[in-house]
Amino acid sequence: MAAPAEISDWLPVDGIAAAKILPLIRQADALCSNSYVISTGSALLVIDPGAHEEQTDRIRRVLSEELAAQQRPVLFLLTHCHHDHSRSLEFWSRQQEIPVSMLAHEAGAAAIKSGDSDLTLSYIFSQDFPSISIDFPIPFTSDSHMPVAEGIVLSGTDTQGGFSAKRRLLRLDEGLSLELYHTPGHSPDSLCFRLGPLLFTGDVLLADKPGVAGIPGWSQPQLLETLRFLEWLLSRGIIAACCPGHGALLNAPDVLGMLQAARKNAQRLSRLICLDDQRLDFLKTCAVVLAREAALQLAVLGGRLHLAARLLDELGEEKLAQELVRDIDLDGMETFLVQFQDFSDMHVKDLFRSAIPLHGVHMIGRIVSLLTKARLPEGIAAASVRRIELLLRDYLNIVSGLDLRDFLAPSDAVTLLQNALKAFDPPEISEAEIDVAADSSELFGLFLARRLYLLPEISGIVFRPSGMPLPPVITEPERLTQLFTDCIEQFACAAGNAEISVRQKNDCVAVCLSRQAGDASLNSRKIRYYEYMMELLGGAFTHQLINDVEQACFRMPI
Repeated sequence: MAAPAEISDWLPVDGIAAAKILPLIRQADALCSNSYVISTGSALLVIDPGAHEEQTDRIRRVLSEELAAQQRPVLFLLTHCHHDHSRSLEFWSRQQEIPVSMLAHEAGAAAIKSGDSDLTLSYIFSQDFPSISIDFPIPFTSDSHMPVAEGIVLSGTDTQGGFSAKRRLLRLDEGLSLELYHTPGHSPDSLCFRLGPLLFTGDVLLADKPGVAGIPGWSQPQLLETLRFLEWLLSRGIIAACCPGHGALLNAPDVLGMLQAARKNAQRLSRLICLDDQRLDFLKTCAVVLAREAALQLAVLGGRLHLAARLLDELGEEKLAQELVRDIDLDGMETFLVQFQDFSDMHVKDLFRSAIPLHGVHMIGRIVSLLTKARLPEGIAAASVRRIELLLRDYLNIVSGLDLRDFLAPSDAVTLLQNALKAFDPPEISEAEIDVAADSSELFGLFLARRLYLLPEISGIVFRPSGMPLPPVITEPERLTQLFTDCIEQFACAAGNAEISVRQKNDCVAVCLSRQAGDASLNSRKIRYYEYMMELLGGAFTHQLINDVEQACFRMPI
């Protein structure tokens, strides 16, 4: 667990002579938030004390030094009540060395007081949240003034710019004010604070991200309104930098772009699966299953590219052979996947139950970046790359809480199966294609590369369609076709023959592949992958061995 970064010097707050700030910026993770200590002539403010012992000790030493120089009230303010931002409050509530007063939105204060494991997200860490009394639960439905300390008052509420976001002012006795904005969406109690040119955003900038969207208390309508409000606030030109709950400080223009992208993404998150206990357990296993499948598909892609490159080289196309394997960083992708597997093995029993899914999101992002940069010649490996892209996209969608069943539509199972079988047909060569390839050595080389990369013909596949019309199945056509193609390849390549049947059984249509069982049966990783994907598509997958016959069956609801 990384310790918070040590910063030796306070930073001035531009335009506010009486204030300075000490940002305690951690390497971004979900274990502990950043903390910010602000020193003014009348108070010491700590925004988000975090959840890390070393960070707590750092804050304690900083406050002790400041109080030794000048005694002032110490106020702790929470951007929200989540475990990683507030867990160290237990220490501050017990210690007697430094008197502190704690302020939080009234909803967050109630969650902390009751030890609400859902709203504090402590269930993610498999921990109970201790009951702590917040000194000043802040309501945003009241216009009453609230004395906080001598000379420090919390003013009534108002709104700005025609938005619903309520604002209160924490007035310090030298005429300085900290603005408090109620910005729900990430959580019901989320607050943003503005001190002059600095805006403290908590986790609002992360609220649309996979593994964050859909947590208990998350709200798409509220988040969209909050993002619109913050866009307006930053567009006024009064804010120079944002101090987020996780990660480095950000320039305001960059944050404007982030807010616009977050709002666009959040608009599609209308029906998320709640990230509860059951969902966390599912994601932890699903992350490993899909990452292993991605590793396998990348290995297949690499193997075919290198085989095609070797054959091209033997045919005198040395330059094209080099280009075929040079512009896609398969080694880099494999490195990410190996690192993820090592991480998964090490953290399989980790108390931080979303560590594996979130680490998988990071890994997928890096692989997507490498695929985007790849410059394979046109028509080479398009189907393989598409299969990998779908796999990576599904991972991100699943961790985001999107239900793939929302994308289902009526489809004809026989047509989807026939489309899958076409991948194994010997590709026809037209005279026009030959004429074009003959125009130049470069075009002829590409023609050869496409032919060499294509899947080899698989013979011995017997397709036995149903003798009667079948009703449409409810599925996502492209993904189911990819599953059919992959499973047919597994069966026919290993055994040299396979039989495929399609039939209606009760309220589903079943596509079954069978073959004589041999040494090369489906391995457990493939079986789990098919099971997970079919579950996500609202169907089911079964695998069994009966009398030396291996059978894989995809069932789709009608």
